[in-house]
Amino acid sequence: MIKAIRSRGAALHICKEVVYSNSSGHFQVRFPRHGPYPPSVAPEEFITSGVFETISAPHEVRAESEDSATDIVITLRHALRPPAQLNHP
Repeated sequence: MIKAIRSRGAALHICKEVVYSNSSGHFQVRFPRHGPYPPSVAPEEFITSGVFETISAPHEVRAESEDSATDIVITLRHALRPPAQLNHP
């Protein structure tokens, strides 16, 4: 199990799974095997209003049993400009 995130309606891809954070900003997903998985934040798939950008996110998360799973934190912020303009002044 993998848990966490701090924005309601945020989309996260982990392998072929797409998960969305709940109203508390958390998510939970289950995998059949323990091990590392690469997460990918998908701001274009958020189901909340506004434009967001990722400030920090782990490059790898681990699926573990529910009693030993630890939270991961993905930090987002509201972007001032649309995503296509974020890297171009």
